[in-house]
Amino acid sequence: MPSLISTLLRAARLPFLVLTPLCLALGVALLQLQGVAPNPQDLLLILLGALLMHVAVNGFNEYFDFRSGLDLMTRRTPFSGGSGALPAQPMTSLPIKFSLCAGILQYQPGMEPARLLTLADHELYRAKGMGCSKLAPVDTDRPQFWPGQALA
Repeated sequence: MPSLISTLLRAARLPFLVLTPLCLALGVALLQLQGVAPNPQDLLLILLGALLMHVAVNGFNEYFDFRSGLDLMTRRTPFSGGSGALPAQPMTSLPIKFSLCAGILQYQPGMEPARLLTLADHELYRAKGMGCSKLAPVDTDRPQFWPGQALA
């Protein structure tokens, strides 16, 4: 009997994750053609984020195809029909409650990375305090926040 971990790994469709670094490599090659040398740490973070998003999309696709019955109607091939992990282990498809809190901040020239992360953290907690399904734009009228200052 497959374990929950092995079922989740199959549902993540790991062999297809090779596409993510290939797409990033294409972007890096285009940057280098333009004479831009990307920061290796930034590339590593981008790769990690892209891989996690790819795994999440694969997982959502597997789950919703199973729940809709599509997995049972589709003839599986190496490139379509899902992994077959959830039909083989239906108990692992039980709903999992989760939440997502996301934000976008714009980097300003001269901004220290610590300032950007502190501001992002502050704004996400402020938005979370407003409740579910809310859009919480940053108040542009308040004074700019700098590390070491008290947050208003």
